[in-house]
Amino acid sequence: MNKIRMGVIGLGGISTAHIEGILNSPDGELVAIC
Repeated sequence: MNKIRMGVIGLGGISTAHIEGILNSPDGELVAIC
């Protein structure tokens, strides 16, 4: 199955939760942080 490639752009304090969610998802791949 293909992974969903995602990037995180300026989400402030909540970005940690979003990044953890992406990293813990078997279908997610974190490719960029800005």
